[in-house]
Amino acid sequence: MKNIKLKQILLPCLLSVCFCLLAISGCKEKTPIKKKQRKSFAKKEGFSKMRAYVITENKLYSVNLKKNVIDKTESFPHLRDIFLSRDTVWLAGDSLCWLTDNGIEFRDWLPINHKKVIKRENKFYVLAGNEILELPSERTITLPELPTKFMVCYGRIWVLDQGGLSIYKTSNFKEEHRIPAESPLDFALSEYGLRVYIGRFNCLDIFDTQSGDCVTSIPIKGISRALKFEYLGNKLYCLTESNLYVINRMTNRIERSLEISNGKSIWFSRKGEYGAVLRDSIISFFDASTDKIIKSLKLKVSDITTSLGDSRVYCLTSKEMITINPAKFEALGRIKLDKGKKIIIK
Repeated sequence: MKNIKLKQILLPCLLSVCFCLLAISGCKEKTPIKKKQRKSFAKKEGFSKMRAYVITENKLYSVNLKKNVIDKTESFPHLRDIFLSRDTVWLAGDSLCWLTDNGIEFRDWLPINHKKVIKRENKFYVLAGNEILELPSERTITLPELPTKFMVCYGRIWVLDQGGLSIYKTSNFKEEHRIPAESPLDFALSEYGLRVYIGRFNCLDIFDTQSGDCVTSIPIKGISRALKFEYLGNKLYCLTESNLYVINRMTNRIERSLEISNGKSIWFSRKGEYGAVLRDSIISFFDASTDKIIKSLKLKVSDITTSLGDSRVYCLTSKEMITINPAKFEALGRIKLDKGKKIIIK
């Protein structure tokens, strides 16, 4: 009996000791993970495989981001645009091409006077004059006025012109709604395209895209130059020539107004932790959670992007590509480039 009682006492004790040892061993196993997190950004983000592609008017540059050097240059006359679709780099000039390991591969001809190309799934939407052409089907929408901006998302084609916003279905290319607006300058869409925000002089109008009715108008100061939602879609940023307005999407009220002169466009990092306002000869970085300016640099930036994990910012000017550390927003390296227009990272 004594042996049985002794076993009943010792067994729980032994089990508790085993659990303690497992817990201690588990704690010891977490230490190497923390050490791995302290490794260099190049190993963490795989910079050895990452490339930056920069276009000028007639050249394509391939930049090795690990070594921060140009490793390839290719001639490409009348190069207008470069964009990334999934894992493929596309080039749009007089023809539409994509990059492979062996170089540039031809895809399809484009209208010579095209302005912009958007790819959705296996289709391309080309803006040329007052027409939108879908490739490879060659379906066409003839627009009543020359557009100033267009998007393709949520199964719709959104076209802004001097008289308002037209919404076309991608399924049949027929106009679904026409929202009149007096001298609109820019527009932005909420999630799923349920509401459209149209910036005008001294005013930001919000419309219900299902009914076409105006929900409300928000008074702003000056000309609306850029509209952009932050990463989560809860705040809309409206940039004028003198202010940056932060608008709450749920209340349609201005939460904050920052005095920023000569603003041209708004940009956000991939993860949305910080953004920037591109100005005439200055770029101002701000914290997207507090909307406070972190640092301003004297740079006239034509395009900007980040590495895939946001550990580096790449600013493109007319003369060089500048690598910036977002922890301190200081320049880490520079590569000379002539008349750079746009940059993407793959």
